[in-house]
Amino acid sequence: MSAELAELIPTPDQLRLDAERPWPGLVAFREADAAFFHGRDSDIANLYRMVMRERLTVLFGMSGLGKTSLLQAGLFPKLRDENLLPIRIRLDYADQSPPLLQQIKQAIVVFAGAAKVESPPVQNGETLWEYFHKKGAVFWNTRNRVMTPVLVFDQFEEVFTLGRDNPARAAEIKEIIGELADLIEGHCPETVKSRLDQYPEEAQQYAFNHHPYKLVFSLREDFLADFEGLRRQIPSVIHNRLRLRRMHGEQALQVVTKAGGHLVDTDVALAIVNFVAAAQASGSPLLEELDIEPALLSLICHELNEKRIQIGATQIGAALLAGSSAEILEGFYERCLANQAPELRHFIEDRLITTSGYRDSVAYESALETSGVTAEMLGRLVEQRLLRAEDWSGQRRIELIHDVLTGVVRKSRDQRRLGEQWDEHHEAVLKDWRQRTAAASEAHYKLASSFRRQNLVWGFTVVIFSSVVGASLFPIMAVPEAIHPVWKLAIISISVATAILVALQTFLRFGERAEKHVIAADWYASVCRDIYQLLAFSTEERGSPKDCLDRIRKEISKIGQQSPEIDDRLWKVMVAKYGVEHHEALLKDWRQHHEALLKDWRQRTAAASEAHYKLASGLRKKNLMLGVPLVTSSNVVGTGVVAVPEDIIPPAFKIALLLNGIGTAILVTLQTFLRFGERAEKHLIAADWYASVCRDIDTLSTEERARPKECLDRIRKEISKIRQQSPEIGDRLWKVMATKYGVDIAYPLAH
Repeated sequence: MSAELAELIPTPDQLRLDAERPWPGLVAFREADAAFFHGRDSDIANLYRMVMRERLTVLFGMSGLGKTSLLQAGLFPKLRDENLLPIRIRLDYADQSPPLLQQIKQAIVVFAGAAKVESPPVQNGETLWEYFHKKGAVFWNTRNRVMTPVLVFDQFEEVFTLGRDNPARAAEIKEIIGELADLIEGHCPETVKSRLDQYPEEAQQYAFNHHPYKLVFSLREDFLADFEGLRRQIPSVIHNRLRLRRMHGEQALQVVTKAGGHLVDTDVALAIVNFVAAAQASGSPLLEELDIEPALLSLICHELNEKRIQIGATQIGAALLAGSSAEILEGFYERCLANQAPELRHFIEDRLITTSGYRDSVAYESALETSGVTAEMLGRLVEQRLLRAEDWSGQRRIELIHDVLTGVVRKSRDQRRLGEQWDEHHEAVLKDWRQRTAAASEAHYKLASSFRRQNLVWGFTVVIFSSVVGASLFPIMAVPEAIHPVWKLAIISISVATAILVALQTFLRFGERAEKHVIAADWYASVCRDIYQLLAFSTEERGSPKDCLDRIRKEISKIGQQSPEIDDRLWKVMVAKYGVEHHEALLKDWRQHHEALLKDWRQRTAAASEAHYKLASGLRKKNLMLGVPLVTSSNVVGTGVVAVPEDIIPPAFKIALLLNGIGTAILVTLQTFLRFGERAEKHLIAADWYASVCRDIDTLSTEERARPKECLDRIRKEISKIRQQSPEIGDRLWKVMATKYGVDIAYPLAH
């Protein structure tokens, strides 16, 4: 990250608390903020005792209860006082992040260095068990005292959310769970055992019964069942656990009065506690029976204090306390985004929470590539404590400051998307697809009917010829000398003609092709019915236009790839009958230069698709021209040699059969060398690919158009990928297509 960019992002030191701002809002308390962290004395003592007692400790609780704050501002200072080195680890599951094992080792080195503790050197390929169990693997502080490392895995539930959503990390997660299991249970890894069996002398390097480390896992309670699913590998996960609960009223009062007693009197502090408790629907008048969510309490105290500072008051008065906790959360979110570009709200709501509403993170550099989002905007939101920017494994990432905001963000996102649903553009696309699928269905039915008639005519002719041949061969075989030679030659001619008809019927596959067109017609008719039904629904019943149109687009693309071609002449008739509009009429309301580029790509992909279809059609015709003579000559040879007795074949006819066999061999060689069928198939695939991109461009949603850089980059990559994998289009044909579609003849599509 550049120095200029770094200056725009507040550092943790800039966000530290002081006497005028003793509540961090939704930011977790840091170790340096321990003096302002109150209300959790008993939880700190219990957690410290459990960590000192066992090798593994599990801290769990619902979101918003302050698990990270308890660790950083409560547990960590006590551990340092007893010569333990806390190492906070939050794994990053993004594709571009380092391997998970490397992230753990990096955290050990970084935290040891920050505490001025000399740590054992990290070796490549070394397991965690080997690292900690090597003799002499000791952590020394500046006073020459041995420090015990405590690996603290914070927000470990992300292994079941972000980790599970990334299939590329699945093998790594399995491996890292195995490594942690060996550490926790004190087992020598199987890979190390195998090596020591081969080289027993290396066993002297390790202290097998000495475990100079501790581990703490912190996770959300709703993922405890997933975590307990690891107990076969790690039996200890069900022991030595602390459940963090909501604060009761007395604890909450300490948060308000001990941290900022000079800023609020006791009566107002009690009013604040009861105000926050109302969000929990408690209603109890007894202070010790109230249920308080610490994150919400901290945010409300922070917001009230900011109002106090704005009006220049010395204390938080009762008049500042108005509204509800939900209103304060929503007001906080809306104030942060007031006067900001809509693209910034879209980025937060579409990228920083998952579809199901979980908090997610984005690489900072990737965030800046989002159209309309700048470093200044993100830096301001970090200062306002809506977002957090942290370095994970050497990469700066941006995320929402706390899970308590996900409900507000998700609500805003859903309302925004509802407002964006089903505009005129979406309706026009849906109606256009309805007409196109209806036209395609009728076209395929017409082609199926035509092929069935041809199959019937050919089949009837073959049956008649076969009957004649069969009836004639019986007297020839019974009394060959009684049959006139001319009649024998006539029978041979009919036999050859029958063979040719059978060969052509086999090669042309009228019945099979008719069946394929019927299937395609049924598919298109099914999609057409679905679209008719959707158009009858209200916009609320249809759901998201993006999801709906994406689903239909994929169905149509899939059918197009699996269906036989429709003749250009027939398709023009169908298009005229159903009044299908040109897709360019649907493109509107976008920035002029982006629109021009997109239209150019639309025309180029359409031109490329038609060019590949024409090449595929030409190669298929050549394959047919070569295949029909090949099959015919093969059947003539087979019929002449096998079906007719040798003693009635004239010498001239035998010579003709010999020459025909040579010609057949030549045709086979040419067909193998020229590969007309294979080349036609490749052009057909390329044509379908380009047609798919063309459809994607035609149906871009308003939401996608709001992010032109992402949208254009995605389409450019798709076109470039297709271009690399497709066969070449000849210059002459491309010039014709470029002229037809009104584009520059320069072929590279994505420029």
